[in-house]
Amino acid sequence: FDRRAAEAEEDEEEAADAEEFASELRGGAPDLLACCERLLPNLEADAKQESLRHCQAAKEEREVSFRRRARFERRLAASAHLPAAWKSIGDDAFKRGDFFTAVTCYSKRLDDLRTPPDAEAAALAGAFADGHEAAVVLSNRAAALAKVRDFHASLDDAREAFILRPNWGRAWGRIGLAAASLGQVQEAVDAYLQAVTFDPTPAHVEALAGVVARRGTDPDAAHKGKETGNGAMRTGEFGMAVAHFTLCLALLPPDPRASNPDNGDEHAFLRSVLFSNRSAAYARLKAWPAALADARLAVKAKGDFAKAHCRLGTAMLGHGLTEPAYAEFARALQIEGQDQTALKG
Repeated sequence: FDRRAAEAEEDEEEAADAEEFASELRGGAPDLLACCERLLPNLEADAKQESLRHCQAAKEEREVSFRRRARFERRLAASAHLPAAWKSIGDDAFKRGDFFTAVTCYSKRLDDLRTPPDAEAAALAGAFADGHEAAVVLSNRAAALAKVRDFHASLDDAREAFILRPNWGRAWGRIGLAAASLGQVQEAVDAYLQAVTFDPTPAHVEALAGVVARRGTDPDAAHKGKETGNGAMRTGEFGMAVAHFTLCLALLPPDPRASNPDNGDEHAFLRSVLFSNRSAAYARLKAWPAALADARLAVKAKGDFAKAHCRLGTAMLGHGLTEPAYAEFARALQIEGQDQTALKG
């Protein structure tokens, strides 16, 4: 009986405590704080230990952080003379299509490359400490500016890059792109001629042909210009030869047989000669894919032109296509029995 009475009394006390706690919650923050203060002594020992653990961990982390910061500052000071990675960051931004960020990063790198603002020193050493790298960064910034259609600024950068590296095809290509976009066709033609001369890549060749075509056709000029290309071949300037043969091909009207095979092409022989000669120039540059493509176009333009078949045979040999190559030499001999290139194979 006493046990049951004690249990009932405990239940009543718990109910009273619960009601008191609920009342304090309803009563607002002061009452809630008082309730928590009464419960706190029961948790004080555990909380103290937990707090000590957190303090110790925070102290250790702080010490590690200070050591890391000191190490970083030492490395930063030691590498202060080294170039920053702005160009690489700009290149990455350009590749993902973030052209405005690329322009900003290239600008920062150019600031790093500029010599101290001393007029006399600048006159002696130039505007940049490293002209070669500055030309690359200027060219890259010109490309990024062209992507955002700021062609005037792009042209300025491209021209500055050319001044620093006058024999660099890419700088000339940037000039050509910006000038063509601004409608300055003659400057674009001149720039792309130089771009192909120094760097006869397919992109430069295609760009040159495109901008020349904007001026219209002129078969007489194409015939006269062929001799400039031939002269470049004789002096071993094969890039220049590619450039001038490309210009001449672009001056010819389109082959009318492309739309109707029954049509005649009054410029078939000249077209075949130009493709054949450009193929030879590519072959001397070991640019075998381009040499092969041009040789095939030469044969297509005039199938009874022995030299075109010889060029095709040479390009095939460059590709390691021995049997088809000698078949082309044989066709050349069938057309012209004394062709020396075909006889030599």
